[in-house]
Amino acid sequence: FFHTPSGICMRVPRVVLLFLAAANAQIIPPNPGPPAKCSDIWDPSKYIPFAGGLANGVKLGGYTGAIGLQFIGCRGDNQGRPIDDVYVAGRAFSILSSCPPESFFCRDEEILQSDGTIRKVLKFGTRNTDGDGASLETRLQQLYMCVGVDTLEECDKADSPLSRPGMAQCCQGPQWGPGGKCSAPGTVALATTLCNSLNYPDGSFDWATSLQSQDVFCPVGLVRIDVNEDGSAAPVWDWTSNSTQMAQEITCWVVAEAEQQPPPLVPPPSPPTSSPGTIRKDPHLYL
Repeated sequence: FFHTPSGICMRVPRVVLLFLAAANAQIIPPNPGPPAKCSDIWDPSKYIPFAGGLANGVKLGGYTGAIGLQFIGCRGDNQGRPIDDVYVAGRAFSILSSCPPESFFCRDEEILQSDGTIRKVLKFGTRNTDGDGASLETRLQQLYMCVGVDTLEECDKADSPLSRPGMAQCCQGPQWGPGGKCSAPGTVALATTLCNSLNYPDGSFDWATSLQSQDVFCPVGLVRIDVNEDGSAAPVWDWTSNSTQMAQEITCWVVAEAEQQPPPLVPPPSPPTSSPGTIRKDPHLYL
């Protein structure tokens, strides 16, 4: 907990996402296959045009096209530089900013567990997660997403209004909602569906919020995902309601059996080495 003169903010270190098969039916990924790896969704050398700026993050449309989620990452200005400007939101005057593009990371891990199985992990988000929103030095640095459009190119709203240098409007209203600057999902249902779409059955996420439950973050846009009778996804959108929490790091995992290594090959036995024979003289020749 962080006690501040203007209120109390909280950073929740980890929330375990349960795979809710009954309450939240799993959306079949558009490309069923092995779990996604960072190399499948992230190119750290290539920034993505996003809401009038350039952002560093994961491209998800190849896996989450059924729910219209194209991108999650840290947004910079139109040169990809960190946005130093901040804004203040809520009665507690929380200080917020975009996470700088260079703070974004994606990491693959394989963890050998005590029962011999291997936990395969995909983790991505911003490294800048220590802020509480109480001061300029401890600003809450937000991870954003682009959702509600069919292609990554539609996330590039070059004419998005910039309220301050480099800062774009949130994804609010029918004009700026789809493909606009939304908060990364800070809810169990949406983050679970994201991990499912990346072919991971389970996951967790780190998120930040306000104890006063103030709506200080951009809308998520995608509030929930229903399932049609044919099993296809039916996204439900809300481009007006700000969010009370945001994800800063998302972790997906699957537990797999350890691969059985073949026994080492035993080299064939070496042939016996013959020692040179001793030449014996015939005694009859030397009488």
